[in-house]
Amino acid sequence: MVEGQRVTVGIGGPLVINDVESCIRAALRGVGLFQLPQSLVMSYLESGNLETVLEAYCEEVPGLSLYYPSRSKSLPKLRAFVDFATKRIRRSFRAGDYLPALTS
Repeated sequence: MVEGQRVTVGIGGPLVINDVESCIRAALRGVGLFQLPQSLVMSYLESGNLETVLEAYCEEVPGLSLYYPSRSKSLPKLRAFVDFATKRIRRSFRAGDYLPALTS
């Protein structure tokens, strides 16, 4: 939508990328539209280098899950990781949590 009007844009050829870094670099160069988790591009969104489009079609993902056998709760290393991951996952995403900004 541009100024409240639906716009159709012609696309000239497919670009298929299966690498997150390449996808972000292409988006930063204005090559096209990409669908990535917001947490991966948060720093670019906050800086204004990327912007979200088609938000009406975005899918809410409930978050990450951690599964482990109940009998392994007694393992100290696993318990430490579960405690760490739970604290980190249960807060809002911040820029830089997952990927640092790419350098040229």
